[in-house]
Amino acid sequence: VHIKDPISRTYDGTTTVDANAVILDVTQGKLFGNDVLDDSAEIYQFENPNAGSDKQINATQDKIYVSGVNGNDNYDVTFIAEGKHKITQADLVLGVKDNYSRTYNGTTDASGATLELLNNTQLFGNDSITNLSQHFNHSDVDSANQITVSNAVINKTNAIQNYNIQYVANTTAKITPKALNITGMTAT
Repeated sequence: VHIKDPISRTYDGTTTVDANAVILDVTQGKLFGNDVLDDSAEIYQFENPNAGSDKQINATQDKIYVSGVNGNDNYDVTFIAEGKHKITQADLVLGVKDNYSRTYNGTTDASGATLELLNNTQLFGNDSITNLSQHFNHSDVDSANQITVSNAVINKTNAIQNYNIQYVANTTAKITPKALNITGMTAT
């Protein structure tokens, strides 16, 4: 037996396959009478949790049954794992929290702005962002400056392939004037 139709799901950090999406099909031989394949106790797993195509789904062989009186005694059932399945990238929308403000320092650095996951997107499992670039559009004083987020790095090897990362600029940030104290001058 094999899984009849390709299975596709979005990355969630696990190898889990929804058993309700699996339809088994006999590839060699046939079932007789009212005998049917029963995989209600089956556990299916992707070969690994990463996004990609041509992925294999494995099954716990002894959990596939043939219903009917003595069903399993009448058949030798073998599961064939095929690499025709897919895990698609999860969306990840990154921006910074509104109303970030810092004092003028001559740079565009906005690394102090708090990162925010937007549009109900999330990181899965132990995935985390370990590197990120956050910069103002320009370094001058501005009450409606834009912060651009870019170059996110996910903490584990190949994890970046699991996300479709989108960046949203924040236009509510501001750079405030730097106070200067001038001493030692006298007016004449």
